Amino acid sequence: MDDFPEFPSSDQAESSAARAHLHWRHSEDPLIVEATEIAGGWRHLTVTRPATEDDEHSPALGRLFAEFTRYRGRPHAVCGGHQGDRRLIVIALGPPDAGEEIIRLYRLAEDLNPGDWELSFLGRPISCRLPP
Repeated sequence: MDDFPEFPSSDQAESSAARAHLHWRHSEDPLIVEATEIAGGWRHLTVTRPATEDDEHSPALGRLFAEFTRYRGRPHAVCGGHQGDRRLIVIALGPPDAGEEIIRLYRLAEDLNPGDWELSFLGRPISCRLPP
């Protein structure tokens, strides 16, 4: 019996699958990853803003984040990082109706923009560390 490896529990298997997806998402060519996600019905919005020393969220950014409660129960992801002196937030929404929802979120971000945000429908590559 000792010759056979122990099968992972369902929690361990789900954790391993999630980790494998994260590894793929952050190690492959970002254009291929994004194209694959788009083909699967996902849509992206990137908000780029100046990085601050304390990196505190502005009221405008807080209002944008408040919208995320709408996405409970549907496929979505949020990731962030730095690019030079800019802070990036990438929002990804999965199907159904991801296109309509991401446009709605883009319009809200346009209205909330304090003047120093850049908005893009691309899911720019961000180097996020993998969880341990």
